Amino acid sequence: MKKSVIGAFLALCLLLNLAPAARAAARGTLGSLSWSLSDDGTLTIGGIGAIPDYNKSDGAAPTVSNRPWAGFRTEARRLVVQSGVTRVGSRAFQGFEKLESVELADSVESIGIWAFQNCYALGSVQMPENIAIELGAFRSAPVDARLVSADGMLGNLSWALSAVGTLTVAGSGAIPDYNKSDEAAPTIANRPWAAYRTLVKRLVVQNGVTRVGNRAFQSFERMESAVLADSVTSVGIWAFQNCYALRDVKLSGAAFLDTGAFRDVPAFAAPAPAPTPAPDPDAVSVTVNGKAVQWTDAAPFTDENGRTMVPLRAAGDALGLSVAWDGDKREASFSDGEKTLFFPIGSAAARTSGGEEIPMDTAAVIVSDRAYAPVRCLAEYFGYAVDWDGASRTVIIESK
Repeated sequence: MKKSVIGAFLALCLLLNLAPAARAAARGTLGSLSWSLSDDGTLTIGGIGAIPDYNKSDGAAPTVSNRPWAGFRTEARRLVVQSGVTRVGSRAFQGFEKLESVELADSVESIGIWAFQNCYALGSVQMPENIAIELGAFRSAPVDARLVSADGMLGNLSWALSAVGTLTVAGSGAIPDYNKSDEAAPTIANRPWAAYRTLVKRLVVQNGVTRVGNRAFQSFERMESAVLADSVTSVGIWAFQNCYALRDVKLSGAAFLDTGAFRDVPAFAAPAPAPTPAPDPDAVSVTVNGKAVQWTDAAPFTDENGRTMVPLRAAGDALGLSVAWDGDKREASFSDGEKTLFFPIGSAAARTSGGEEIPMDTAAVIVSDRAYAPVRCLAEYFGYAVDWDGASRTVIIESK
């Protein structure tokens, strides 16, 4: 009997030694988020908002050592990010080498740089189809080839193309201007994503990027949607020309669209226009040296002060002036090669390059994404005579 008891005790000890050790449960909060690690290794994150971006240990705070779950790097086997969480931040789970599966709710819009880098056991990821995946988000993880087709750096910007066709551009600064193949470098062939022209279905330009350069995505004929962050203040010449499938574009109403930015796009989902003045009962025409100015996507109108307002870019072209737009200062400038005149939006005074202010009877405005200002001020500054024919409602501009 004694031997039997001892034998049973030894067998129980052996079983206990062979059984896997239970993992200690843990939980905590992170701003408006909460997290918990169950004893089976499931790390669950819920709440509202974004999981923060983390930096390398020698970088700016917060660093990877500040991740509240950093101490459980070898214990987490499964990650569940619940509805309400909007982003998995940079390096949030970098080096979680035992993590086997990830499940991201549909509310998650983006995955940051190196978020799951070196997750060597990560073989399963469930996530929204249109999620934006940034540079190296799954680098060195077994699922990398299935989730990311290509990525790279472009100055202060990074880009990544996911296997489902989402091209994400992140970082700070402007996407460069590109030229035609027979013009000065960089040309469209130098676009780092040029080889994936027929694979990109969706473009996401994240906050921090300030401009989409000339021809940056020209002829990306299978691109169906583009989401440009509010930090994008301008879209360059022919940036999206010949994107024949592009039917959904989201961008700030204050972004300046250069010549042909969305030319040949079949259905451009423009932002809601700014409030427009009450329509004039009769159209306004403008002639320069006897030739009628042809208006394409915008036309002159008479504002509440009785002043004829013209689309500045078209008017400048008609007068033979070079035209530029400064998105940071929100002002248009015109030059004949010798002198320059600036029209700050919202101001009732134009400004010369020497700093002199020229009062106007009304302020320059933006209407339906186009800058307008009084035509008389512009024409007279550059030496033209301006007259008004009330019968035909025509502004007559003649060289002196």
